[in-house]
Amino acid sequence: MAAEGRVALVTGAQQGIGRAAAVALARAGADVALNYLDDRTATEKAAAEIRAMGRRALVVQGDISRAAEVDAMVVAVGQGLGVPDILVNNAGVYPRSPFL
Repeated sequence: MAAEGRVALVTGAQQGIGRAAAVALARAGADVALNYLDDRTATEKAAAEIRAMGRRALVVQGDISRAAEVDAMVVAVGQGLGVPDILVNNAGVYPRSPFL
């Protein structure tokens, strides 16, 4: 996958599949915006790994279930890295509730 010179936005990039997608896109040459909901520390670690590859990384908080937050996130990415060429829509929207 060649992504040199592209800007990618990966939602739910704080862990798991989203984090792996963000790192893979950086390895392929993209600059990456990493979206997270509630774990900035984990997202910053992924961003540091991407920066260590010589790529630009931007961490953006936002709840993808809220349209206004998605709009603000896309504006922030556009200002910080450029208009996204690639979207990995990984974040899931699900209700959090106690197991029992």
